[in-house]
Amino acid sequence: MPSVKNHAYELSGTLQPAPDAMPERYGTSLSKALGMRLGGHKGNLKTLGDGLVRQLASVCGWVKECFDSDFELSPIPAAGEPVDHGFRWAEISWTPMSQYQWGKYDITGWMVDEVVTFLGWVNDSGDAPGSRRFGATASCVLQPGRMAPSVSGRWISAPVVSLSGTISGRARPFSVWQPLANETAARCSMVCRQSIFQVDLENSNPVLLAEKEEMRMLFSHENGGIAEVVLPGIQAMPAVDFEIKRANADVVVELGLSFELTVKGDDSRISFNDDPVKLAFRPWEPVAY
Repeated sequence: MPSVKNHAYELSGTLQPAPDAMPERYGTSLSKALGMRLGGHKGNLKTLGDGLVRQLASVCGWVKECFDSDFELSPIPAAGEPVDHGFRWAEISWTPMSQYQWGKYDITGWMVDEVVTFLGWVNDSGDAPGSRRFGATASCVLQPGRMAPSVSGRWISAPVVSLSGTISGRARPFSVWQPLANETAARCSMVCRQSIFQVDLENSNPVLLAEKEEMRMLFSHENGGIAEVVLPGIQAMPAVDFEIKRANADVVVELGLSFELTVKGDDSRISFNDDPVKLAFRPWEPVAY
């Protein structure tokens, strides 16, 4: 089975090989930026720029050791260059990594190349509805300087995710030979959520800007029934409209997608073993209006 690892891999760009000429490239960008700020005093400016370049190279080495991968900082856009208005991934997590009880359920999750995969089955979910669940959450950030200009001061965030796999369910049918047998059921619902907030720089408390959650019942059978649901491939997340409360604070988005399972009765079952559930979060940017 692939190794399980939680990733917190985004600083200000995607982890990727850095060019050999990175110090010179960023030294030039820093010199230009500092020159615009300080009026172009080249003597002390070169010394300051060289020091900052050395600090950048040191940080690159530290990140390479921590993540076993080179990375490239997002360059400072020159005047007239397009600005990336998209959200940048900060962290992807999933649950469960492993959840097992003999004869009742066995669910395993892992992530490879930012694709979260779930494999398992449930024969008995317990008394609480939806008590067996699995899913993933992604957090991402958009810095104030990269927000697309908005005439109204509002934006719409409408992300989509990649979602594939097949979930099948079976509820044991009622039998006249067992009239006193307990109720049987097989239910599966999908819950999608988008939350947008900013962090108050004074006390670090999150300020909620917008949130929306949607639940879709994939199948629900009681006392008999069989279902097989093929996931859509592309799944739209709930769209939200938001405005910024603090001009200098980052905008943070949390996306969550989970499945809630209820299974009751002997010979009832939900399974996603033959065609595992695979979930990948896709990049997007808010639309200003």
